[in-house]
Amino acid sequence: HPEITPPSNFHQLRDTTQKISKGRCEPRVPNAALAMYDCFRGNRKLGAVKRTLITPYFALAVLVMAPAVAFFVWWCWAHFVQSPLFARTYFEGLLEFDDVAESRRWHWGSHPRGGRAFGCSYAIVNISKTSSSTVPENWSGQWSETPVPVRDGDHGIIGECKYLWPDDLNARLSRAHDNSGSYYSTVSETLFLYSPVEGIAARIRFGD
Repeated sequence: HPEITPPSNFHQLRDTTQKISKGRCEPRVPNAALAMYDCFRGNRKLGAVKRTLITPYFALAVLVMAPAVAFFVWWCWAHFVQSPLFARTYFEGLLEFDDVAESRRWHWGSHPRGGRAFGCSYAIVNISKTSSSTVPENWSGQWSETPVPVRDGDHGIIGECKYLWPDDLNARLSRAHDNSGSYYSTVSETLFLYSPVEGIAARIRFGD
């Protein structure tokens, strides 16, 4: 059989010999050298069959995992990029501020009372106590003077979201909410607060 060339690679030859000796390959020719080559060629065909069978499963796994990977990328982007920048982006152009107190673009996780359906998003900045005593003109809204009306001691949106903030910030927001000298505006599920007295400006939303 001059047209048949036995495997030249030593390791391939050794593996094929071992498979023949263990009965894992049944050569179709009697000659020992040709038998090894026949098994070697059969193993290569078997590998091609395996690849043919595995490829669809691999593609299916990619399709199944793609949404999870996309969600993970989005969550990282929202948590580590968009949230820290939200307050700065929102207030730039509206008013001058010293620094960002708290910032959260999206709500996630479970709310103590509302479960997963409801949550808090907010942009809170520290402003100088020498800032304008009234709300800047370009911050539009139906503004009223504080205190914000409350019912049975319920602080509304601030009360719903206070568990997310440090105690000192909660105290400043509560004083601005309850005492005179500040301004507030409400739109649907959002509270806007401007308090030169407490040196704070905030946009706080509690909803779905």
